[in-house]
Amino acid sequence: MIASFKSNPIILHWLRYSFYYFSVMTIQLKLTLAMMMLALVSFSQAPSIHTFTVKTVKGGVISLSKFYGKKVLIVNTASFCGYTPQFAGLELLYKNFKQYDFEIIGFPCNDFGAQEPYSDSTISVFCSSNYGVTFPMMSKISIAASDTSPVYKWLQRANLNGKQNATVNWNFNKFLINESGEWVRYLPSTVDPTDTAIVNWIAKPSSLTGIGKSSYLKDHVELFQPAGLEGKLLLRASGAMALPIQISIFGMDGKLIHTFSIAQIQSGNEGVILDCGFGKGLYAASVTSGEMRDTRRILIE
Repeated sequence: MIASFKSNPIILHWLRYSFYYFSVMTIQLKLTLAMMMLALVSFSQAPSIHTFTVKTVKGGVISLSKFYGKKVLIVNTASFCGYTPQFAGLELLYKNFKQYDFEIIGFPCNDFGAQEPYSDSTISVFCSSNYGVTFPMMSKISIAASDTSPVYKWLQRANLNGKQNATVNWNFNKFLINESGEWVRYLPSTVDPTDTAIVNWIAKPSSLTGIGKSSYLKDHVELFQPAGLEGKLLLRASGAMALPIQISIFGMDGKLIHTFSIAQIQSGNEGVILDCGFGKGLYAASVTSGEMRDTRRILIE
């Protein structure tokens, strides 16, 4: 019987084909399983910091998704560090820009020089009584230790944030996060909170066109220096604007310089001249109408 199988070319061909077929199918199955595993790993990674939930210094719990639509500066803090006076600069930055979709989140940490020995409750009192801190402070975390906070794992590892590796090596290192919760930039302790690198980034127009209706203002409202008019700006809309418009002009240090309020702009209007009376330079302008807001930079020459 076996001899007849061996002598039968049709049966031999079928056996060889079956062996080849099942070998190929086994390889394909292994590749499929490998791709599925990679997909699961990718899915488990968080491209946005908004997927995390954190504990506050006062014992509450918040989801970072509440900061969607806002630019965020994240900083690890300590109460007894040479950089601790940066709390004052951080608070100044926060007060100047918080109304323009900007947030600061502080994470106390004792990993660097053991310079944050306080408990959460004492940290909260220290920050408010010494520096008048009003921006959100989170519960004390670990960064350099084996039990690194999930948020700081994400901030420091390119395979998690999808952007870049960055090692926190001391207190008051800073991370910039855009409105979508995406990693933008790492800044070391030596960069002051009011540095132009940070202020210019805050003043830069939103990277999201879908926040509220800000894209409408960007597309339909012009604000620029007209030719031949020094120290003046022209506000012009491509259609009627029934709602009042407010223009706030800031220096690049974040300080408010002037605010203009216009009741409305009629369709076909040639524009409204805003007499600013300030010198040449780069400024940030916030244009607000109802719930719509747009931020842009303006060069006065």
